[in-house]
Amino acid sequence: MKNKDIRFVHFLIDEKFNEYIVRRFEEVGVGRHRYVVYCKQELPSLEKFTDLGRKIEFLNKEECICLLSEYEYIVFHCATDENLYLINQLSKRNISCLISWGPDRHNIKKLGTTPYEPITLSAYLEIANKGISWSKKLRKQVLKLIPFSFTEYYYHLRTGKDHPDKMYRKAIAKLDYISTILADEFPILFKNAKGTYLDFSYGTIEQLVSGFHEKEPDLGGSILVGHSGFLINNQMDVLAKIKESGFDNTIVVPVSYGADDYNTVKNYAKCLFSKDLMFPEYMSKESYFELLKSCNSIVLNNIVQQGMGNLYTALAFGHRIFLNEKGLLYKYCLDNSLVVNSFQSDFSNVLAKKPLSKEEKKQNRLTVFKLIGHEVVKKRTHSFIKKMVK
Repeated sequence: MKNKDIRFVHFLIDEKFNEYIVRRFEEVGVGRHRYVVYCKQELPSLEKFTDLGRKIEFLNKEECICLLSEYEYIVFHCATDENLYLINQLSKRNISCLISWGPDRHNIKKLGTTPYEPITLSAYLEIANKGISWSKKLRKQVLKLIPFSFTEYYYHLRTGKDHPDKMYRKAIAKLDYISTILADEFPILFKNAKGTYLDFSYGTIEQLVSGFHEKEPDLGGSILVGHSGFLINNQMDVLAKIKESGFDNTIVVPVSYGADDYNTVKNYAKCLFSKDLMFPEYMSKESYFELLKSCNSIVLNNIVQQGMGNLYTALAFGHRIFLNEKGLLYKYCLDNSLVVNSFQSDFSNVLAKKPLSKEEKKQNRLTVFKLIGHEVVKKRTHSFIKKMVK
């Protein structure tokens, strides 16, 4: 497939957000972008995809490497091992950008603090150490005493490959541009990178709340905890505080994804509460919105930046939102004059049931449209492209 008008190649991951990416770039340059997933296994059937999804190609390693020499501008969406490998194959003629987001496992290591609150941390460590023999535990402790440079050297001797952390450092050093979901993440996660920060947004508020954004919905009295079943949401600490507060309405704990973590969360919740619990799994967007409308408050207790789409949706709906005051999401909201509460300092039974005022709801709603409204995001995407091709 050769097209002189195509100047960008995007390396995606096989994820549900890919159509957001295709829509974003096709809107500002139809036919000038190519979308590829580095696929190690059998290629998926295209029947399940929409027209946008069918624009995505699934190629093997050799085919992906060929694209690096065929195209000048390369955008990597998420620092997966596959994308890191390809970044390390870039030549000097390539102009490259990494858009870093959720699945970038390397990001958690660079926070300088644990992403878990006390109760959740205890559960996490129990899961992490389950089934590990005393000899392996001893080995892990010994390795902590050895300089990391030797650990990387030993890994190379044992496997014949670079240690994943070394591969990551080499890849990041080759990038010309880097984009993070929040601007404040860039100096923390990529403080030693040579690349320049670029502002970019995947979704728009119109996309996120399509069909529901014309007016504020009437809200119920339940409370929603977290946006997934992963322990990194710190739901267990939230549930313990809800129990202590005497909150007596329905508690909704989404577990639509989250590996085995959600079983730990569900079991803990059932130990604390005998009734009024909901554990919604996969559901349609319409059903999820109906669930959101049954809630007055939403608690996103993650320290690591995650669930931005859920946050924007809740702000547009008019929910009272409690955030972890250690996290960048809380700082981001305060910096942009959004009305949110600290879960650690403000949460109480009374406040969780108290709706935002009409003025507060209007302020949040208008601000969200200023931040990720369709025209704002379209201009941001144009700017992203212009800066890469300058």
